[in-house]
Amino acid sequence: MTLFKQHGFVLPLALIMLAILTGLAVTLSEQAHTKMLEIQRQQTSWRNELEYRSALQQIIRILLTGEVVL
Repeated sequence: MTLFKQHGFVLPLALIMLAILTGLAVTLSEQAHTKMLEIQRQQTSWRNELEYRSALQQIIRILLTGEVVL
């Protein structure tokens, strides 16, 4: 029975896999951060839109009824 000597092949393979996984983790982290910023901008936009519509609704109510409700 012949045994092949394969000393030291596991460490380079493990390091290559670790480098690939690290790169993948960094990429996914950056994408998640970008998506979170996009979501925060959208929420701010929606909040501003709601405040605008609320103010407009109050103005219309005041013009129609003459009552100021705070």
